[in-house]
Amino acid sequence: MRGDGTVYRRPHTVYYWAEWWSHGRRYRASTGERSERKARAWLRAKVLEARTSDAPAANSDTLTVARLMKFREDHYRDAGRKSVKTSLTPLLNIIRRELGEETKALALTERRLDTFFDDLTGRYSQSTVRQVSLHLRAAFEKAIERGEFSRKDLPEIRRVAQPKNARQRAPEIDELVRFTEAAPEWLADYIWFSFFSGWRSSEIRGLRWQDIDSQNVIRLEDSKTGQRALPIAGALLQIIEKRRAGNVVSIAGDRAYIFSRDHRGRKLVNVRAAWSKALADSGVAKFTPHDLRRSAAKYRRQTQGIDAERVQRIFGWSSGDMLQRYNVVDTENLRSVFEADAIPVQEPPQNAHTEDK
Repeated sequence: MRGDGTVYRRPHTVYYWAEWWSHGRRYRASTGERSERKARAWLRAKVLEARTSDAPAANSDTLTVARLMKFREDHYRDAGRKSVKTSLTPLLNIIRRELGEETKALALTERRLDTFFDDLTGRYSQSTVRQVSLHLRAAFEKAIERGEFSRKDLPEIRRVAQPKNARQRAPEIDELVRFTEAAPEWLADYIWFSFFSGWRSSEIRGLRWQDIDSQNVIRLEDSKTGQRALPIAGALLQIIEKRRAGNVVSIAGDRAYIFSRDHRGRKLVNVRAAWSKALADSGVAKFTPHDLRRSAAKYRRQTQGIDAERVQRIFGWSSGDMLQRYNVVDTENLRSVFEADAIPVQEPPQNAHTEDK
């Protein structure tokens, strides 16, 4: 394809990439094809498209990063996704903050985006960088679909591979004891509730006093898997009674959040500083709120020997035919899982020698 571009293979990839020039600008992209013949056909179509669309879309020169991110959020909501605030928005905020909301989409050149992703790679996990890449690409695709951006102006957006070695940290109970001994009381309560309930961090932070019914059951409607029910018993009941005795609900009433830093009942937003300090003071190896779910699953399944059906229902995991089996276990059957729970207490060290009197 002399004069039109070339196809080639990058190291460590099975797909052919294409490179071509149009209107004084170089373009590179993955063809998504394993066959060189198909890759060349893909490139010919790209070159033809570039030649027949000289002018950018009407709004290409005015499209900003802020509007791109709004396209992505709107698409999530239109698709009925429930995790816009908890999962999507934090990722889009990285893009807004690092690239600048008023930055024009046309200014996001290949070099600018390479610098952007290089910087993210040094500060965030590979999984987070990959999600940012996917959402940015999807936002541009939506803008093209709406006719507000021209595909010929689409920048090359780095493709980040799925992490091969998924994080498998599952802190042991003795580590959690040391961590909570060093943590402030509100964080310790949050940790043990997370461990014994197995619920997601976002679900726990969103709990209000009004969510506990007269049977001491928390029912959660807005969850990834639909309705969830958590019987409050054992250690969970101990934590709830302790939080209630601390007058957490005195000002905001039943609409106050159960897990708050003080009696004003405000929602926990950022626990990073307190979390990091407790890790440093306790000497416990780094773990995240999500790692608590792995520890909790291990505790329920391996230590307590709870059957897989009840464990999956407690944790809100849905997968194929397992979802149908959840219905045969009622809330009272789950209550027995929690009744035997108790928060472990670290035993004070005993002196090896006693002083002579």
